[in-house]
Amino acid sequence: MAKHVVLYTIPSWGHAKPLVAFMVLVAELRMDVVFTFIANVRYPNIMGELAKLPRERLENIKDRIHVMNVPNPSAQGPGPARNDPGFAHAFGILWRSETLKCGTTGKEISGLPRLSLAIIDPFAGYAINAIRSLASPQETPIFSWMSGPVGTFTLMFGPKQLGGLGDIGSKAEKEVSETVGNSATEILTTTGEIVNIPGYPPMFDYELFPQDIDFSVAMTVVPIIRKSIQSSEGTLFVTASCVEAEAIAALREHFTNELGKELIPVGLASSVIPEPPLAKDDEGVVLFLDRILKEYGEKSLIYVAFGTTWWPKDPTKIYTLIDELLQARTPFLLPQSSPLAHIPDDIMSKVAASGLGKIVKWAPQETVLQHSVTGWFITHGGWNSVQEGFRFKVPLIFWPMAGDQPINASLITLKYRAAFEIISVQSGKNMKRPYRCDVQPSFTVEAVREEVRRMLLRIGNGEGDSVRKTAYKLSEEISNVWREGGEAMVEIEGFLRKYVD
Repeated sequence: MAKHVVLYTIPSWGHAKPLVAFMVLVAELRMDVVFTFIANVRYPNIMGELAKLPRERLENIKDRIHVMNVPNPSAQGPGPARNDPGFAHAFGILWRSETLKCGTTGKEISGLPRLSLAIIDPFAGYAINAIRSLASPQETPIFSWMSGPVGTFTLMFGPKQLGGLGDIGSKAEKEVSETVGNSATEILTTTGEIVNIPGYPPMFDYELFPQDIDFSVAMTVVPIIRKSIQSSEGTLFVTASCVEAEAIAALREHFTNELGKELIPVGLASSVIPEPPLAKDDEGVVLFLDRILKEYGEKSLIYVAFGTTWWPKDPTKIYTLIDELLQARTPFLLPQSSPLAHIPDDIMSKVAASGLGKIVKWAPQETVLQHSVTGWFITHGGWNSVQEGFRFKVPLIFWPMAGDQPINASLITLKYRAAFEIISVQSGKNMKRPYRCDVQPSFTVEAVREEVRRMLLRIGNGEGDSVRKTAYKLSEEISNVWREGGEAMVEIEGFLRKYVD
């Protein structure tokens, strides 16, 4: 009898993209499973990701994968703390095996098997509530889809003995009902306490907030995620033991013994969906990369990208980076995809005239990373960017800002010695001595200038070669989890046998 799996994330591409790859993998492993991905504003991205598949692979699964755009009445789309009535409506239709219509294509699906499994973004607590209003855990088990590492999850939601904030979810839930500001203030208050997450280098608590960024709204998601995890049968984490073995083992024991939940590491980003040649080169990015390759050789370019959300709080520090790259005659590519990004015209003109750099509104990151000219990747250190760096074997230089980024940087830089980190770019009230430093560093623009100069020397000498070799070795270990008998395949097969077969 065919099985039916429903999938849903909030409209964050960092959440949805790895779930698309997971869906494709399961579709190829289980030919009797039907999938409905309830989409929203990310519908075009999801369809574009599926279109990357080679024709034969897509033909084999396309009739069992239904991506349905169910518009949300909210003009701004569903966020962590918002409701999305469209999901509840769509799930109800699927639950009753009625006809669901895609708001983009008009495609209709009906008569599908009863839903046997739901994989839901824990940021979307409203979606989990909608499922549980109709289906019991026995009828439709729910697994939360955590697109980040176990270390960050442990910090925010784990018990104190694992380095977590303890029962912070309950405290936040009570406070959010009163004032968001008070909740955020208490959660984000730092005292200089040492944070020890299993397998991660120790750090002071204030190192978790290296940039002057307002988290008052973001903190409202803490009780939502906590409740989602409690309401789910388990959580799928986009991670692997070759990266954070101790953290996975410790949190899995806590999940099993204390929460009665399952924890499944499903591997990091893989080549499940290959990256085809770029169809359009609207801003001449590939032409620029090809020219730099011809003039400067392989691994000569530094790719500088902070994603579609983040941008340095103090823009003079990014201007300083640009200036030092130009002074050192180091080619670079810098997309300013964030709405916060704005580089002055005089700097834009200087970069264009140099022939060394290119600043664009957006760059095809995977295309850039797999190009042979790309030698290093300066990144904020979000989990997706970290994974893509390893996937394409491009070593990282961290410029962390918030969220999981500081501990990602600490793990890869200090534990594995597989990356570098720029320290002086911090801003705000937490510009204090990092645990790793014996003396208080400076965080001035001039300090950034000096550190970038040293960094360029380091990546060009034996230290850079050593970091590159270590990053390459870790990349191979990450890739191996997807091979037959590898951790990800074993974990996913066990999960499917229990909840799908």
